Amino acid sequence: MSTIKGYMTHKEEWVYPDVELCQLEQEVSLTMAQNSRRGIQFVVECGEQSLEIAINGAVEYEIFQMIPIPVEYNTISDEAQGGQFVMLDYTLPKPANSTRKAPFEVYDCLKPVGHHIPSQEGKCAFYITLQPNKGVGTTCAADIQLKVGNEVHTTKVNMKVYPVSIPEEKLQITNWFHLENMAKYHNVNYGSTEHLEMIRKYARAMKRMRQTHFFISIDERCIQDKESWQFDFSYLKPIIEIFFDEGLQTMELGYIATRSPHYVGKDFNFVLDNTLSLESTEGYLVMNKYLKAIKKFLEENKWGERVIFHISDEPDVHTSDANVIEERKKTYYMIASQLRKHISGVKVIEAVATSGFKGGIDIWVPLSASYENQKEAFDQLIDNGEEVWNYVCCSPGGAYLNRFLDFELIRNRLLFWGCSAYKLSGFLHWGFNMYLYDMDPFKTTSCHNDTGLGTNFPCGDAFIVYPGEGEPWISMRLEAQRRGAEDCELLNLLREKDMVAYNEIISHVFKSNQEYLSNTNEFELWYERLLCALN
Repeated sequence: MSTIKGYMTHKEEWVYPDVELCQLEQEVSLTMAQNSRRGIQFVVECGEQSLEIAINGAVEYEIFQMIPIPVEYNTISDEAQGGQFVMLDYTLPKPANSTRKAPFEVYDCLKPVGHHIPSQEGKCAFYITLQPNKGVGTTCAADIQLKVGNEVHTTKVNMKVYPVSIPEEKLQITNWFHLENMAKYHNVNYGSTEHLEMIRKYARAMKRMRQTHFFISIDERCIQDKESWQFDFSYLKPIIEIFFDEGLQTMELGYIATRSPHYVGKDFNFVLDNTLSLESTEGYLVMNKYLKAIKKFLEENKWGERVIFHISDEPDVHTSDANVIEERKKTYYMIASQLRKHISGVKVIEAVATSGFKGGIDIWVPLSASYENQKEAFDQLIDNGEEVWNYVCCSPGGAYLNRFLDFELIRNRLLFWGCSAYKLSGFLHWGFNMYLYDMDPFKTTSCHNDTGLGTNFPCGDAFIVYPGEGEPWISMRLEAQRRGAEDCELLNLLREKDMVAYNEIISHVFKSNQEYLSNTNEFELWYERLLCALN
């Protein structure tokens, strides 16, 4: 018997560098859909030696080295935006909903590697994904052989493969990204061939987690002549083509308006000149030139039916007083009217706190806490045939589902069980690779908050991939979200097939965004019940 010590888990749970090591399991069982990909995390004692991996069986596999990532702060229990997001005082006790007291490290970053894992402080940490080959039947097995020096350990993985296929993406997902960071953090020039190839790699990482939408933010590069306000969007064409080529379905375009420089005020100014009020005659005329140019660009490329539009982010959030919202509505409706006049049939999507902007918004995206607080109003929209999504960002904290690094890993997955339970048609997050102010996400994970509202953002909120060597490196959180999105598709299939079985399963796993099953052992049982019910 091997004397190699280690730790392994296939459950949706964090692994830490200081995890206690013991005798590795010789056999493990996984359940899966026939086109799904399951993962196993390992930490193995190896001294100063590297570890060699061999995998045998009728499976496709991937091997990643797990990189420890710092968590500087704990997330506080604030449920709404505009408050304090992280606990700066280290003398305070660990918040009830955090996994550990900060600061600590956790294995989140996944670096693609070959069959050799280098030692880090006497341990080799790695993540292996397994996907049965097509046509293997209802059972499949693979041997994972680990060799450290002369010691060899083999874990047999028994896979029960249900004859159930995860369907193509119907749940709409978007993670906003930063094109300049795709150049800056990989030392390539913006707009160069190398940059375009890097964008393609990021698009593939998005596609991996079943992302369907991509947000193209329009900036000053489109201005040809500011005196006469002439616009040219052709610089965006090769970038947009990449995302469509990689299988993403819909482009989000925007913005038209901004609330800067007065973030909590009532005024909407032109996004490319925050001193130009869109209520002024000049602002109105410039906006219409802008929209005409966008229409021409979309028509030339036959993208008119593959685009939705953002007007201004969170129009009903951050207000100085109650009258501000009513003042904002007037301008917002005017902008929406002009947008629809120029681009016939276009839908407006917006992150919101309320259902108050009726007639201006087509795709409602409330914060999960906002949805819970106004569930009846948003459910009325759903029952009326309107699209309602869900989003999380720097909040909510506490018991709410979110993807912060000090929250249980399974919360990332359960976000998408909520999409099914509430009949939400999409999910949005603001931070795919939103590293700010030269932050190094391998050394710091709490992103600077430049709104002036509250503290820095919670650890991991701004990104779900890491700027690796020549490519983005995915994360355990992205993997959990991928599996959650797959679960949502399976759950929605079951709702169509067997409502009684659906209600039983969903009610045991997800009751609300604050009440859910976080026990990973029990979750595995209910996941298999889902697969069995679809069989």
